[in-house]
Amino acid sequence: MRFRTILVMIAALCAALLTPMGAATAATAAGPPATLRFLEYNICGAYYTCTTDPTGMTGEVTRRVAKIEAEVVAAQPDVVFLNEVCSTQFEVLLDKLAARGYRGEFRALQDGYFRCRLHNEETGDSGPAWGTRSEGVAVLVKGPISGSDFHNLSEPGTPDEQAGMVCANTTLRSRPLRACGAHTHPTGAGPGENRKLAATVNPWVAAGIPVVVGGDLNFRPNDPSMSGMYSHTGGTGRFVEIDDTDKARFGSTCPQTAARCRSGEVTYETAAPAERDKLDYVFLSAPHFVDYSATVVGHDPDVTDHDVLLGEASWNPNTAPGAYPVTAPRDFNHSGLSDVGILYDDEASRSSLWAAFGGGTSFDAPIKAWDSGAGNFNWNRAKPISGDFDGDGTSDVAMMYNDDDARSSMWLAYGNGKTFQPPIKAWDSGAGNFDWDRTQITAGDYNGDGRSDIALLYGYSTTHSAIFTLDGTATGLTGTTRTWDSGTTPIDAGRVSLTSGDFTGDGKADLGLVHGYDGSRVVVYRLTATGTSFTGPDQVWDSGAGAWNPARVKVASGDFTGDGRADIGLLYNYDDSRTGLFTMTGTGTGTGFTAPQPVWDSGVGGFDWNRVKLTSGDFTGDGRTDLAMFYDEGASTSSLWIQASTGAGFAPPAKAWFSGVGNFNWNKVKPT
Repeated sequence: MRFRTILVMIAALCAALLTPMGAATAATAAGPPATLRFLEYNICGAYYTCTTDPTGMTGEVTRRVAKIEAEVVAAQPDVVFLNEVCSTQFEVLLDKLAARGYRGEFRALQDGYFRCRLHNEETGDSGPAWGTRSEGVAVLVKGPISGSDFHNLSEPGTPDEQAGMVCANTTLRSRPLRACGAHTHPTGAGPGENRKLAATVNPWVAAGIPVVVGGDLNFRPNDPSMSGMYSHTGGTGRFVEIDDTDKARFGSTCPQTAARCRSGEVTYETAAPAERDKLDYVFLSAPHFVDYSATVVGHDPDVTDHDVLLGEASWNPNTAPGAYPVTAPRDFNHSGLSDVGILYDDEASRSSLWAAFGGGTSFDAPIKAWDSGAGNFNWNRAKPISGDFDGDGTSDVAMMYNDDDARSSMWLAYGNGKTFQPPIKAWDSGAGNFDWDRTQITAGDYNGDGRSDIALLYGYSTTHSAIFTLDGTATGLTGTTRTWDSGTTPIDAGRVSLTSGDFTGDGKADLGLVHGYDGSRVVVYRLTATGTSFTGPDQVWDSGAGAWNPARVKVASGDFTGDGRADIGLLYNYDDSRTGLFTMTGTGTGTGFTAPQPVWDSGVGGFDWNRVKLTSGDFTGDGRTDLAMFYDEGASTSSLWIQASTGAGFAPPAKAWFSGVGNFNWNKVKPT
C-alpha cells in the first residue's frame, strides 16, 4: 500500500439545495487529528544465517546501525520497534539518534550470546571491551519516557532465548501512549506466547490506555494464535493492525467490501517463495487511532531477511484523555468501528437481539445474540438504546420495558466482545412510579465518569416534563435521580425527539430536545450537563412558524465534523420519496450551534423518508460520526445504508447490507 500523506483540507458546500428554510451556508470542516509514524524492524542482530553479508558478521554493529539510522532519518517515525537487536547495536544507535530527540529502552531476551559483538571487537579499538553480549528487544520514542517495564512471554519449552516485550510510557502529540516492542518464537511455544501477549495488552486498552505493539510475532495474520490481538475478522482482541486496510492484500480471506482484513504486505523474505510471509506487525489499540496505513520498504539482505514495516495513524479525537466519545460508541466487538444493534419482533411476546457488525463500507449479516423465547419479552413494550454502561470498553444494549400499572424496568444486555450476554433486570421503578408511555430514553456519559448513563424524559403534562437519570456503574445502574425539571418552561415530552451528545466539548454528554409545535414550527433546546444535573433549557434554534413540520423530522446526533463536539442531524421528509439531511454543527460559542445547513438531498424518488429508521455511529472508523439507515425494501425485506460523513458534509447513502427477500421484516426492527 502506498504510504499516505494526510492532507489538511478546508471545504465548504457549494451546492444550493432547496430547504424548508431556504438557502444556507455549510459549516467548515475540521482539520484531521494529529498523526504518529511507526517503524518496525527485525534486524537479525546476531544471526549470520539470516544475512548475505559478504563480510560475515564483521559489520554487525556498524552496518546495522547505519541501516536503521538511514531508515529513521528518511521516515521520521515517532516510535521505533527493534527485534533481535544486540545491546551494543542499541547503545550505538541511541547515541546517534539522541540529538534527534529519541529516547529508548532495551531488554535482553538472551544474555551472554557469543554472536553479539562488543564494540571494540568490530572497530579494532585497543581500549577496554565496550558493550555487552545481550540480544533482545528495544523500543525508541521521539518524546519523554516516564516509565518502562518488561513482560516475560515465555512458555514452558521455550529455547534459550526468551520471548518478551519491553514497554515505554511516553507522551506523543500531547497524548499519553504505551509503546511496546515484542518478539515471540516461530514454532513450539510461539502460539502460547502470542496468546500471552494478547492477554497482557488487552486489559490495558479496556482500561482506556492507548497502546501500540510492534514486533516480529512469527505467525501469519490469520493464524489462530493471532486472534487475541485482532478486533475483527474473527478476532477477540482490542487492536487493529496498521496494514489491515490494504485491500490489495486481502486475497481470498476477505471480500473487497470489507474495511479490514487479517492480512498485509510481506515483511519476511527469503530465497524460497513459500516462506515469504507477513510476520512483522504494528498493532494499534482500536478505540484510540483512526486513518491508518502502512508500507513495506528497505529490503537489504546484507542486513537481515526482514523488511522495514512503516506505518502512520492519527489519534482519534473522540477518545482523548478525559473525553467520553461524543456519540454512544456502539462498538460491540472491539473493532474500533460502530455496529448496529437490532431488537427484533418474533411475535407471540417473543423478541430477539441481533448485532450487525460494521465493516467500514459494509455490515456483516446480523448475528442473533439472544432469544427471549415465546411469552417472555414483548417487543412492543421495549425501547432499546446502546452505550457502554459498565465502562469496560464494550458497548451494551439497554431496554426499557413496560410492566403495566405505570411501572417500568430496565434490562441490560452486556456486550461480551462477540455479541451480548442474556439481558438482566438492572432497575425496577415499582408500580405507579414510572409510566412507560410517558417516557423517552437516550444514553450518554452525563457525569463524565467514562460510563454511559441513561436519561429518561418524563412527561407529566403537555406543559411539564422532567429528566431522570440512571447512572451506569461497573455492576449495573443506580437511580433514579431527578436531574432537571422544566419548571415554568412549557416542554411537552410527547412532542420531543430526544438525543444525546457532548455539545459543549467538556467531556460530559448533554441533551438535545428537538421540540415540535403547532404551525409547522420546530425549536431545538440544549440541556447542559454539570456532572450532577442539567441546566437549561437553552434555546439554540427556532425555525419560525410555517418553516419546518415536526412530523417530518427524524433526529440523530454525533460528531459529524470530527472536532470533538457533537452535532445534530435532522432528516427531513419532502414527500414524493425525497429526503433531505441537515446538520446543526456544534460550535462551542454563542448559542452553541449553527442553524441547520443542507448537506444532502436525495432528489424526487430517490429515498423514501417513511421507510427509514435512523441511527448513528462511526461506521467508517475515521473519527467522524456517520449515519446508518435501516430501510424498508418491502416484502419483509430490509437493507442497511451508511451515509458517511466527509467532515464538510455527507456522502450519499450507500447500501451496506441487504437481507434478501423475505428474511428481515423492517416493521419488526428497532435499531440502536
